[in-house]
Amino acid sequence: MDNLQGCLYINQDEKIDQSVYFFALTLKGVTIIKPRQEHILDVATELFHRLGYFQTGIAEINRRAGVSKGVFYHYFPDGKLQLVRCVLQRDYDYSNTLMNEFFNGRDAETAINLFIDNLKNKINTPDYSTVRMSILFSEMMEAKDVDPEIVALAKRTYTMLEDHIEEKLSAAGMDEGTAVRKAKQINAMIEGGVTIGIIKESTEYLEIVSESLKWILSGSN
Repeated sequence: MDNLQGCLYINQDEKIDQSVYFFALTLKGVTIIKPRQEHILDVATELFHRLGYFQTGIAEINRRAGVSKGVFYHYFPDGKLQLVRCVLQRDYDYSNTLMNEFFNGRDAETAINLFIDNLKNKINTPDYSTVRMSILFSEMMEAKDVDPEIVALAKRTYTMLEDHIEEKLSAAGMDEGTAVRKAKQINAMIEGGVTIGIIKESTEYLEIVSESLKWILSGSN
């Protein structure tokens, strides 16, 4: 899918002021250079996880990111709503890339377990730029005036895994109705395991899902 409007990164071929567009972060003696827009997204994502969308202000994002109000609005002229769209878009893009990689040439059980293992790693060593955005999506969907772009993106994000599983099971000879039901069941279990896992900082729920896969996939209904 195309990126949501306003979520495109800068054209690296442009003649630009490097000090404005790039951010240098030093961790354990290693300097990481990344586009400043991406750095703002990283900071905002962590704050959204910790404080929630409605409790996270632009001033706090700018303070944590070390950017001015002008720099923030250069990248996100429509403000915080545009920012959260970009955060959620990045989650979609990251998840889509992973699923395509894991499901390519593998059976359903192996592919799903690879995806679960990746999610467990993200919970064990939080990387807020890539961990699933279940809680943020839920918060945004409960807003009084739900942004239609976020609704559409949420639907695509939360049926993506389901679609991959159903396709694999159908290709392996399972009848369509059973494949659809099993895909929905596994998808719901994983999303629940991620949400509870993030809140409790535990991978136990995802481990239970992983242990249940063989039984779910081999059952007749």
